[in-house]
Amino acid sequence: MVPKYQNIFVIIGLLILSLVAISISSNLIVDNAQIIARNLNISEKIITMTVIVIGTSLPELIMTVTSARKKEFDMAIGNIIGTNIFNICIVLGLPILIYGDIPLTNYNIIDILAVFLTSLVLFFFQGVCG
Repeated sequence: MVPKYQNIFVIIGLLILSLVAISISSNLIVDNAQIIARNLNISEKIITMTVIVIGTSLPELIMTVTSARKKEFDMAIGNIIGTNIFNICIVLGLPILIYGDIPLTNYNIIDILAVFLTSLVLFFFQGVCG
């Protein structure tokens, strides 16, 4: 199948435009989530754990669900595992590499339980799909 756009300049232009759009929209999402949290007197941590995490995970979720519906379970599991590895190595590791030690005083038992329960759910889904 031949790609629709064969001109390299069109492809590079679309790539740059997409990166700019992602950057601007992510800043809008974070800023507006903070404003909503302040106006509703909700902890910014709760907003971060719900709205922003769900918003940033939607592309992976759609890809995984689409792969599972097409009976491509290896692709779905690979996407989940790849996303988790990327998040652990880059999203968590890069700030530590840049800023040094990150204090863990803001984490409590609820945060740890949330991570454990979501990992457990992923484990059971992997057993069902795999």
